Amino acid sequence: MEKIVCFDLEGPLSPQDNAFELMESLENGKDVFKKISKYDDIISMEGREDYEPGDTLSLIVPFLLVEDIDEELIRDVSAEAKIIDGVKELVDELKADDWRTFIISTSYEQHAHSVGERIGIGSENIRCTKLSFEELRPLVKDIQGDLKDIFSEIRGLEDEELIDALDDFFFDFLPQTDYGNPLERVKVIGGSKKVEAAVDFSKRENVDLSDLIVVGDSITDYKMLKEIREEGGTSIVFNGNEYAVPEAEFAVASSDIRVIKPLLVGDAEEIAKSVNGKLIPSNINLSDYFSPEFIEELSEMKYKPYIHYLDDKDEKELKEVIDIHEDFRQRVRGEAGELG
Repeated sequence: MEKIVCFDLEGPLSPQDNAFELMESLENGKDVFKKISKYDDIISMEGREDYEPGDTLSLIVPFLLVEDIDEELIRDVSAEAKIIDGVKELVDELKADDWRTFIISTSYEQHAHSVGERIGIGSENIRCTKLSFEELRPLVKDIQGDLKDIFSEIRGLEDEELIDALDDFFFDFLPQTDYGNPLERVKVIGGSKKVEAAVDFSKRENVDLSDLIVVGDSITDYKMLKEIREEGGTSIVFNGNEYAVPEAEFAVASSDIRVIKPLLVGDAEEIAKSVNGKLIPSNINLSDYFSPEFIEELSEMKYKPYIHYLDDKDEKELKEVIDIHEDFRQRVRGEAGELG
């Protein structure tokens, strides 16, 4: 058995959405981010050519540039980001057992590297979105008024009006300016790019995709979860949403990520089928995977974690799992959990 696991960052490792919090620093920025995120979900799921889930992070950059947001603020916001319960302990336990741990994230590099440093995953093992404000800021000098106008307009738009207005602005207007195509200016690691990152890490580490374990939670992860599952690897959705849950083989809903450990170190299919619901009371020997202290914590948790095997679920059963995950997602991630 190869010991290699790739984590998405926002969701499995940290509850915060860094880009959402950056936009929140702008007046009405939170509302605008939600609108652009909704637009992202819609055009991603319709299969828009050259567009990937998570490209929201390229679309919001011009607005950050015109409002003088900089890399230092990203780091400051990142430094305050919470870490999901159990992350540091899990990473330490895995590394002590010679596991190779990686992060594949849509997050801007300033945030991803900050979180990686805090939990013990080095930048060489992180694939994320590169962003340089210094290089990009001069490119919006002549369109500041246009950016402020569309920023104000977005808040009041819905459905087709929203899609039409953002299509026009991002893909007709901006490409004719010095800034150019926003998707080319900032290349986000989401959707198919996450699949490419997983493939790259597997090649670098000289392992097959069938030996890879990936952990994700959202629309930016569903292609990676699906690809690794289809290649015979282990795909785990952690507190996932309606986009991610159907594409994984295993589902874990928990406030503490250490609950995924049995699926990493044991026979994942056998364990998930044995539990197939609440972990406590358990049909597996918890002491094979957890310390006595954590077993006690599990027994005292108000909301007991779940482990499900998904490949045998029909549509109704899958909906029940999604509902469980959405509940945990809301408890653990709050407002960020509402995003795609």
